[in-house]
Amino acid sequence: MASKRQDILDWLNIRRRPEIRIQYKKSQTKLPLGTSKIGGCPDVPCDFVWPRVKGGLDSGFDVSNMSAPKMEDILPGADAISYEEYRAMRWAKLEERQKQDPNYQLPQGEKLQIFEQVTKQGWEGVQASKLLFGNMFNSLSDQDWQDAFKIDPKDVERAKAMRPLSFMAQIDLAEVSSFDKENLLPKAGRLLFFYDYEACADDKDAGRVFYFPPETTLVQMPIPDDMEEMCVIPELQLSFSANSNVPGHDRACEYFDDLYDVLSEDDFDKLWQEARDGYTVKLLGYSDAIQGEMEEECEIKSKGFDFDDYNNNKDVKAEVDKNKDDWILLFQLDSIYWGDDSDDDEFDSESLQEQVLSKMFSDDDNDENDDNDYEVEELMFGDGGCLYFWIRKQDLAVGRFDQVYVIMQCH
Repeated sequence: MASKRQDILDWLNIRRRPEIRIQYKKSQTKLPLGTSKIGGCPDVPCDFVWPRVKGGLDSGFDVSNMSAPKMEDILPGADAISYEEYRAMRWAKLEERQKQDPNYQLPQGEKLQIFEQVTKQGWEGVQASKLLFGNMFNSLSDQDWQDAFKIDPKDVERAKAMRPLSFMAQIDLAEVSSFDKENLLPKAGRLLFFYDYEACADDKDAGRVFYFPPETTLVQMPIPDDMEEMCVIPELQLSFSANSNVPGHDRACEYFDDLYDVLSEDDFDKLWQEARDGYTVKLLGYSDAIQGEMEEECEIKSKGFDFDDYNNNKDVKAEVDKNKDDWILLFQLDSIYWGDDSDDDEFDSESLQEQVLSKMFSDDDNDENDDNDYEVEELMFGDGGCLYFWIRKQDLAVGRFDQVYVIMQCH
């Protein structure tokens, strides 16, 4: 077992990749033109056109004939007036199944006892739900239901328009060049990242990346007037440091099917939890995946396939598996938090995270000093999620940043 553990650790460390960690804090003064930052206004050429995406609202949804749901529509058996009637309804479903499948046997003996037990529990659940929600359903009219789903005319107009992507970050590549140990990024110039934060979508059009060479004359472009307020990100100052990480445990499981049996909990913490170090913003390295590795998804979607093609068509699967390792992480933007009234020079993301977590898990809801508590703002992707910009190594080598694919994952 010890030898197998070492084999796994060696395999991971051989594949360790450099990454550029990004620390952030609230900017106390306006940053100079071209400075690395998250949010604020982008510094772009004078002829730059702000990237936009078409709205996705279905403005043709007809609600005029919708009827308010009844409890029995949502909770099977809610219309039964006694336990006996409820049991008869469940038994009738088993008899119907037997008619459709001659090999199916109605429960007998121990299985019949289990059926009775589950049925009684179901009946108790139905009664509890009727007590909790019965009045709400009884008082809900068809008009109430239609009004709830009616689309605001302003939203209809917005769906027809091209809404602006949010400006997420700007990287001065000369600042990070010394940390780029594999020389993957251009040595100078600027990378700008935009994303459809309003929709938090996953597709090629949801994110855009622009590269401006160092000789480009820049001007600061104001936020478009039609940008939703929630999609405007305040300006955060950045600093950088060198780090490295290993492939994710999902990827390691493809090579070691007994990974979870061999590695200890302490191994997992040191390799993946402690290494992630809270909310991670970075360039390059391996992604800190929340819902599984993404290289396959990038290759599948960029080629116009879907997961059904990948799972059911051996030729598609072979092509994807052959090319998936061409994809590397360009930029990872985690859900982040910042304050708006700190003058402390030592204020940084890690100290702020401690304050956020302390506040989130505090049991004291009646603190007399609430008015003086640290006010926290956030950039949140779903439920504590993360935004990932992916690019093929071949495209990165020649500066084809228009070929980036964006994925958002959350808990």
